[in-house]
Amino acid sequence: MPRYVADTNLVISRKFDPERPPETTCQSSIVLFELMTACNDWKEYRSYQAVWNRAKKEGLLIVPTAEDWLAASKISFALAQERKQQAGGKAPRLSAKVKQEIAMDCLLAVSAAREGVIVLTLNRADFTYIKRHCKNLLVQEYPKM
Repeated sequence: MPRYVADTNLVISRKFDPERPPETTCQSSIVLFELMTACNDWKEYRSYQAVWNRAKKEGLLIVPTAEDWLAASKISFALAQERKQQAGGKAPRLSAKVKQEIAMDCLLAVSAAREGVIVLTLNRADFTYIKRHCKNLLVQEYPKM
């Protein structure tokens, strides 16, 4: 039976509830980190913390390894080089927010690929470029499961 992990955009959209996931759903520490840092109040923060603790206890928390961080940095660098090449030698400036989103997507992709987990997202295009550098990555547009 395939296992899944939700991308941050899916949880933010409220189309996917991390507190009531299907039994084959893993939780990514990267996604939970993004959600926890954007919480509106302590109640919301504690609800994500409970999801984290439950997933950890059940062996469903995906945490990037040192090797994942290295692979994600390599992919992020390769993507920057591709943008530079496409722009004729000078890559267009990206905001800090966009750079962070790319880094988080790369980490999610690499750690999910290592675990053999399918990334569920509302925007498959976000992972199209990453997949060229992370061959084992499985991505599926939600709700096409």
